[in-house]
Amino acid sequence: MTLFTKRFYIFTLILGTLTPVSYAKNELNYVEVGGGATIMALMENVSPEASASAAPSIRLVVGGELESKNLWFETMYQFNGQFEDTTTDVQGTQTTKQIDTYQNHSVAIGIKATTNPLEKLSAYMRTGLGANLVTKDISITTSDTSDNSIVKTNDSEKESGNLLYFAIGAAFSFQHKTSINLDLSTTSFKYDGKDVNDTAVFLTYKSFL
Repeated sequence: MTLFTKRFYIFTLILGTLTPVSYAKNELNYVEVGGGATIMALMENVSPEASASAAPSIRLVVGGELESKNLWFETMYQFNGQFEDTTTDVQGTQTTKQIDTYQNHSVAIGIKATTNPLEKLSAYMRTGLGANLVTKDISITTSDTSDNSIVKTNDSEKESGNLLYFAIGAAFSFQHKTSINLDLSTTSFKYDGKDVNDTAVFLTYKSFL
C-alpha cells in the first residue's frame, strides 16, 4: 500500500465519519461540481525552460452546514490538470524521444465561510488541507536508422505529499437552492523537494440537497 493510498483511506475515514454527522444535525447540505483551468507551476520545476501554462481541471465538493448558514464543512476531490514534457536526444544513427506525462490529483477537507448562500449573490472563502498525488507516465521511443529498428518502453512514477489550499469566490443563485460559482484558488504542495504553488479558476454548479 502506497503512502498516498494510506492517506487517502485516512481522509476517507474522516470524511465518512464527519460528513454524516453534519448531515444529521442540519437541514442544508450541498454538492458542487465543475471545471476550470489550473496554471501548473509544476511545469517550471520539471522543465526549467518551460513556463507555467493552463491545463484543464475538474472539481467535486460535498458540503454540510455546521452551526449556521455562514460556516460549512467541505470534502473535496480535484483533478488539477495534465501536461507533457518532451525531450529528444540524437546520438549518431540513434534517436531517443522521451515523453513524460504528468497528472495531479488531490483529496482534501476544509472549512467554507460565506455570506448567506441562499441570497441571489453571495461571497465566500474556503481553506483546508489534504493529500496530493503527482503521477508521471514515461514513454521512451528509441529508433535507429542503421537497421530501421524501433524500441518502445513505458514506465510510471508516483509522488505523494500534503497540500494546503485557499480560495475566494462568488455564488450567483438563479433558482431556489441552486447557483453558479466563480472560484479563484491556490494550492501549495511539494514535488521533488521543491515548493509548488498552483493557481486555478473554476466555474461550478452547486445544488443544495
